Amino acid sequence: MDVLTMKRFILIDTLILLVCLAIGVKTAVDQPIGRHTFTLDLQSSATAISEVFYDLGEGYQAVDSVEAPIPVEAAPVSVSFELPLEGVIRSLRWDPINDGRALDVEVTKATLSYYGGLAVHDLPLESVVPLHQIDGFEVNGQSMRFSVLEGNSDPHMAWSDIPAAPPPPERKFIAWWGALFGLLGGAFLILSYRMVLWYFDS
Repeated sequence: MDVLTMKRFILIDTLILLVCLAIGVKTAVDQPIGRHTFTLDLQSSATAISEVFYDLGEGYQAVDSVEAPIPVEAAPVSVSFELPLEGVIRSLRWDPINDGRALDVEVTKATLSYYGGLAVHDLPLESVVPLHQIDGFEVNGQSMRFSVLEGNSDPHMAWSDIPAAPPPPERKFIAWWGALFGLLGGAFLILSYRMVLWYFDS
C-alpha cells in the first residue's frame, strides 16, 4: 500500500468516526428524559373516560388536561395520566367520569412521578378535596371511596400542595454514552468496508 492510498484510508476512517460520533451524541441527547405522570391505583364499577386537569398558574383550562380510560377489573389497576414537562404544576383536578353515568370507585394510591421515576411522590388520599357532584366520599387509612350518581356529568375532586419537580437529569452522562456507541459503530463500519475491500483485492 503506497503512502497516498494510506492517507486516503486514514481520511475516510476519520470522517466515518466523526460522523458516527456526531450521530451517537445527537441521538442520545435528543432522547426524551422521561415524562411526568400522575397515576391512580383504583377499582371501578364501570368503564369510563377519566380526565385530569393540571393548574400551571392560570387555573384549570381544557387545554391543560389529559384523558385516560378506566377499565373494569376484579383487582385494582393503575391508570396513568401524562403531564407536561414544562411549567410548575400547582394542583391537580380529577374528573373520574363526564358522561352522566353512575360510578362507584375505590382508590388505593395516588402517585406523582417526575422524569420517568427520577422523583416519585405519594399524594395523600386525605388531602383530596371533593369539589362537585361527588357522593358518599370516604377516606380511611388505606383507600378512598366515592360514588357518582346517574345524571351528574361534571364530578371532580382536587389535590393541592403538589410537590415541586426536581431539576431535570444531567445530559452530560447521556452524551458520553452516545459518544461511546457512536465510536463503536464507526469502528464497525470501518472494519466492514476494509474487509470488503480486502475481499475484492484478494
